[in-house]
Amino acid sequence: MNLSTKPPRSSVSEPLKSRSNSRRPSLSDEKDVLVLQIKNLQTEVASLKREDIETPKAITADLEELGREFSRQINDFKIKLQKAEQDNARLEGLVARLESQVKRYKTQTEAAEATEDSVKAEKRKLQRELRKAQDEIGELQTVNDHLQKRFDKLKSKRKDDT
Repeated sequence: MNLSTKPPRSSVSEPLKSRSNSRRPSLSDEKDVLVLQIKNLQTEVASLKREDIETPKAITADLEELGREFSRQINDFKIKLQKAEQDNARLEGLVARLESQVKRYKTQTEAAEATEDSVKAEKRKLQRELRKAQDEIGELQTVNDHLQKRFDKLKSKRKDDT
């Protein structure tokens, strides 16, 4: 804001142009122009001073409103941050619980796989023993049939001999 009493360049150049156009302007005409310029500048300065006085009030009110809005936003963000931290803590607890479950299930799975392997080995062993026993049963039945035939033969021979 320029409060100097110098008239603007355009205002000063107007009297000079008029001076060049009319060979000798009267001193009173030039004085009237300058007085008019001074009045215009004084009015402009007064207007600027009034705006300066009114502007701080308006700016202060705007700044206060902005401050309240920013405070409201800050409080909202603080609440959101607290909720996010609570959710984060809850989720961390959930993750810890799930990780312990995973470890427990993994241990159980490993134990079940070891048991499964031993059960499969036992099953193979029992199946071998079963086949072996069935083979022996088959052989014994064959022997039994053979012996039964011999016995029947001997029995029939004895009957014939009696």
